[in-house]
Amino acid sequence: SRLYAIIFASFAIRVIAFFFLPRTPSAFAPDEGTYASLAKWIGQSNPADEFPLYGEGLYLSGRSLIIPASFLYRIGINELDAVRLVSTAYGLCTLILVVTLILKIYKRSTVDLLHEDFNKQLIIGLVFIYAFLPSHFIWSNLGLREGTTEFWILATFVVFFMIYHFQKRITALG
Repeated sequence: SRLYAIIFASFAIRVIAFFFLPRTPSAFAPDEGTYASLAKWIGQSNPADEFPLYGEGLYLSGRSLIIPASFLYRIGINELDAVRLVSTAYGLCTLILVVTLILKIYKRSTVDLLHEDFNKQLIIGLVFIYAFLPSHFIWSNLGLREGTTEFWILATFVVFFMIYHFQKRITALG
């Protein structure tokens, strides 16, 4: 399917972009240096509340980025690369989640929307735009917590959607 091709293209471009990013925090995202420092700080088993820049608040608001990045730092990956890798993985997982949700919705739809050329092209176009929208693509490649936040928000809504859909099926059976 073309949607899987978009995911693969996004993955390939993310890998290529990773090797072309500067070795210092990007001008697009100066905060990634702070997250990298925090990942290193936590990776060295220092207490989060003693982090010199923003204290425990930054750790608490960015745990889903910092914890995996600090693990990568502990196994020998540079702290900046670690936060970038984690953010990239979250960005790719978000795209996979969106495509999976779209396919589930249309697979269970009573109307055969995916076989209508206009709808199929529209969905593919929207997924392509979402996957390569510059702001989305950049923030999910740089070491920022926006990529992780986006993933967890979408994952939460997918869970709510599945609960609603599952509960609706049970009600129809009972």
